Amino acid sequence: MPWLLVSSALFSVPALAADDLPSGAGVAAGQVGVTSSGNSMTITQTSDRAIVNWGSFNIGAGNSVKFHQPGSGSAILNRVTGSTPSSIAGTLSANGEVFLVNPNGIAITPTGVVSTGGGFVASTLGIADSDFMSGSLNFSGSGASSTVSNSGVITVGHGGYAALLGGKVRNDGLIAVPFGKAGLGAGEAITLDLSGDGFMQVSVPSSLVDDGEALIENSGTVSTEGGTIVMRAATARNAARKAINMSGVAEARSVSGRNGKITLGGGRGGSVQVSGKVSTRAKKATSSPSTQEGGVIEITGATVAAEDAVLDASGFGNGGTIRLGGHESDANALQRATTLTISDGTMITADALDGGNGGTVVLWSDDYVGLSGTVSARGAGDGNGGRFYAAGARGPVFASEVDLGASQAPSLMSFTTAQSVLLDTVPAGASHLLTTAVVNKYLNQLDNPGSLVIINNENNALTIAGNLSWDTHTVFQISSESAVNIAGMITGTGEYAGLFLDNMTMSPGAVITMTGTGATVNERTSNHLIRTAADLQAINAEPAEDYYLVQDIDLSGTTYTAPLIAQLTGKLNGFGHTISNFTLAVPSGADSNFGLVGQNSGTISYLSLVNASVSARSDNSTGSYAGLLVGTNEDRGDITGVTVSGTASIYGDAIYSNLGGLAGMNNGTISNSIANVTLEAKNNYNSSRVGGLVGLHTGIISTSSAGGNITGRADLIYAGGLVGAQLDGTLSSSYATGNVVVVPGAQTMAGGLIGYTNGGSVADVYATGNVTGTNGTASVSLGGLIGSNSVSVSRAFSTGNVSWSGSATPSDGLDLGGFAGYNDGTITASFYNTDTSGQPHAGAGVSGVTGMTSAQFADPYYFTGTAINAGWDFTGSASQSQSDQTMPVWAQPINGETATLYRPYQTAWIFGQDVVTTYGDSTVTLSQPLIFAAAANVTSSVTTLSLSTAQTTVLGSSNFGRVDIGGQTYFVITDQIDSGASFMVNPYPIQLDGPLYQKPYGVDLPLSQIPYYFSSGSLFSGDVLTGTLASNGAPASALLGQYDISLGTLSNPNYNISFDSGVMTVYWGRPGSPPHSAESQAVQSDPRVASAVSPGEKTETDALYNIQPGAVGPVVCWVIEDCSDAATAAQTEVAREN
Repeated sequence: MPWLLVSSALFSVPALAADDLPSGAGVAAGQVGVTSSGNSMTITQTSDRAIVNWGSFNIGAGNSVKFHQPGSGSAILNRVTGSTPSSIAGTLSANGEVFLVNPNGIAITPTGVVSTGGGFVASTLGIADSDFMSGSLNFSGSGASSTVSNSGVITVGHGGYAALLGGKVRNDGLIAVPFGKAGLGAGEAITLDLSGDGFMQVSVPSSLVDDGEALIENSGTVSTEGGTIVMRAATARNAARKAINMSGVAEARSVSGRNGKITLGGGRGGSVQVSGKVSTRAKKATSSPSTQEGGVIEITGATVAAEDAVLDASGFGNGGTIRLGGHESDANALQRATTLTISDGTMITADALDGGNGGTVVLWSDDYVGLSGTVSARGAGDGNGGRFYAAGARGPVFASEVDLGASQAPSLMSFTTAQSVLLDTVPAGASHLLTTAVVNKYLNQLDNPGSLVIINNENNALTIAGNLSWDTHTVFQISSESAVNIAGMITGTGEYAGLFLDNMTMSPGAVITMTGTGATVNERTSNHLIRTAADLQAINAEPAEDYYLVQDIDLSGTTYTAPLIAQLTGKLNGFGHTISNFTLAVPSGADSNFGLVGQNSGTISYLSLVNASVSARSDNSTGSYAGLLVGTNEDRGDITGVTVSGTASIYGDAIYSNLGGLAGMNNGTISNSIANVTLEAKNNYNSSRVGGLVGLHTGIISTSSAGGNITGRADLIYAGGLVGAQLDGTLSSSYATGNVVVVPGAQTMAGGLIGYTNGGSVADVYATGNVTGTNGTASVSLGGLIGSNSVSVSRAFSTGNVSWSGSATPSDGLDLGGFAGYNDGTITASFYNTDTSGQPHAGAGVSGVTGMTSAQFADPYYFTGTAINAGWDFTGSASQSQSDQTMPVWAQPINGETATLYRPYQTAWIFGQDVVTTYGDSTVTLSQPLIFAAAANVTSSVTTLSLSTAQTTVLGSSNFGRVDIGGQTYFVITDQIDSGASFMVNPYPIQLDGPLYQKPYGVDLPLSQIPYYFSSGSLFSGDVLTGTLASNGAPASALLGQYDISLGTLSNPNYNISFDSGVMTVYWGRPGSPPHSAESQAVQSDPRVASAVSPGEKTETDALYNIQPGAVGPVVCWVIEDCSDAATAAQTEVAREN
């Protein structure tokens, strides 16, 4: 049962002011006695926990209140129930734990001193009696709790705690808790955990009016040597405000084996500003050597800024850890900031001072990290260098130094970004972006073997478009959640330099070179790095392994009689390098596969064969397969990003001769590959299949092309600019430009793209080469795209000439066509050039193909509009993926050229101003230059933008569409992270007028027959308006009278239509009508007058005549006479009404 003993000295004392000492005590729990004498008060607590409710609790200057408690772990709650705040201007002392709760506010003034043995809490948030008595320290506020401030001195004994809790908290005094815990908490729900690691958790933001000041201000000193400091403010994500201003000192130095820790948390909507000193630096031990490690500093909020601050977690053993804005690996361990900025006067240090590993520094934000200060996490003695992690969607950006040095051991530097592209340099206005120049700097700075520099993209594909070169032993790792595309030059010349690439692709022109004798690639050592012809041939010993070509190889001077690699089942990545002057000559023999690789069921990628020559003779009974790269690409074989050039030929009497610029036969996958090879296939007695890319195709081919000229000579010839014969599989997004010449003996099928199809499908393809046939008297099918087709073909065009000079005639089976010689398949949404094909029709049995002139092909309005209506993708709706963006399959005609196909790597990024134009504009003059950046060193600065997308882009597009940079066509991706520039197309304005229209009562008028007239503007070629005008007078049930004609559903999203309403007059349509009034005559003579019945049509006894008075638009007038009347009377009536 609670009790209270109150007494005072019996001798006389001077009168005290009412607020000089606490008053109005009432014990709510436990046993407490209160005595006062003069200017002092003694409170004696005999129970382990107790609660006293006070009318007021103040200690005037020069006065004191002393608590006597059973022990340092004993606690007393002093709750103020009156209406005045508490002021501590004198001294409060205790040997245990003292809690002061006053919802009206608490202030410890500059003369105030608080000294306790176990703990001290000053709070304007309340706590329930039951919680306090049970040791559950859960505080809750009113929603707008008052301020707690300290301008004096608060000291707590060894291992104790101190906390100031309120709606706002101020400290410009001293708080010292050696080896203990100190907390400043602002919020409406706060929990103290005295035994756990969390110490103080804050939630529920205060509803206090934002006065521009921070919720927590520390301009004084908070010190917990060997202990923990926590400053937390509760803020709402959608209500940004200043949370913490740390301009003073927060010091939790590590000592005696106990590492200090300091945490500053501004909440989801709070900003944290640090301009003072935050230190968990170790104290040097008296014994030598000192091994005390540095402590931990963690600072986060919605925004974090360090301005001229000192952040120090150095240790005499290992360096400590400093995390600003987030955790390096666990997103849930520490709130991630939105932005993080470090001023040039800020010093961040986590060094090992005597001997040990450098510490860890993390700079993290979900949006932007800007570092202008200095960072040091050096190792000492034999210790490793430090670990540095920087992450920002835009950036991170570095304007100063990061020092992770060590004498011998490795260091780690990691960059995480959401940028889709890294360039060498960025233009003005994009200085927030991370560049390869920054990465390159640290690749060369970290020199010890095993040191690691990482670039990581957590969300998107990442293109390295800048150049990187380092001569140190550092390992460079690039990783992404989706894909990494190398578009620049990466060169590692250090003896132990390494490279680790995750899910990699490469753009043409990109090259990766590793020259060190101890270099590694994806943890593969030197025996898997290909540098010589002998290295290539050594693959035969372990064909299932992964191999990387790390420098160019010249094979000139040697003629091979068999493939260098007989069969590959592993991986051969060319890294963009070139194998030149490969010569394979097989004079005779039974071998069936000829090429650099005989048979491939593995992966061959990013390799160039230049000036290669393959010449083979085969007479075997099973067929022969020859290509510069491979003889046969098996069903599991994958070829991507390979370019070949040179010559290839095959001769002999094999039952089938299959010759391709890249592969003789493809039963696997070929993508993003190019063949520019002169080919000749000659079979003395049997058949030849010859194609610019592949001879025989039964697999998958996509985004590939061929450009060499082709000659086929055999009894049975299948010849195509890309594929000789397709018996199965798919062919898509590919094209051919080479000419095809066939000299048949008996039967020939030849096309600009494919000679013969009998299985699979073909889509989004084109051919521009000529197809020529000579000699031969039997079945011949020649076409601009396909010789003979039996499959589904969609979205294709051909522009080459098709000609025949042999003696065969249509009666002999000769079929020539501008698109296909013969077709019994299905062709849709396709075109051929009627000017250049030399043929009067698309081909025998061909439908679904439209003929166009050269001018129509090159007209971006006409061709693109027609093709889009047929289902072609010029805007990205069908989507090829590049850098997690959608890009179109087709590029619009530009500069008088025909449409082209995009390849996945043909992307560029844009920097600069937003561009606003109007649909149909051909150019835009810019007030500031736009910078387009593509692969390494491929940039273009323009002030006049030629548009190719306006005619197909609806309001609000964010894609710039097609641009030409350095002679290459690119599709420009507008990435807000990278640039912020966008392309806005506003609709083109047109003015339409409705007609003055008459129709007889009882006629149901289809809305589609109501005409409209342009009074301003017009539609661009190929465009149409869809929908109809509308009028309540159109139905047969409409009564006599006049009705408005409105715009109705007539629309096109690329046009802004203004419309002047028309008038529909419904009249009695029997003989004798309409009335011949002046108003009626005026209506009839208006040039826009129209009628619902066609000229010359007769109904019942009415005669209808057409009048053409020379006005704008068709004019059809009603003339109503009895059919028995003379024609002269009708003509007179017509003349009178007009």
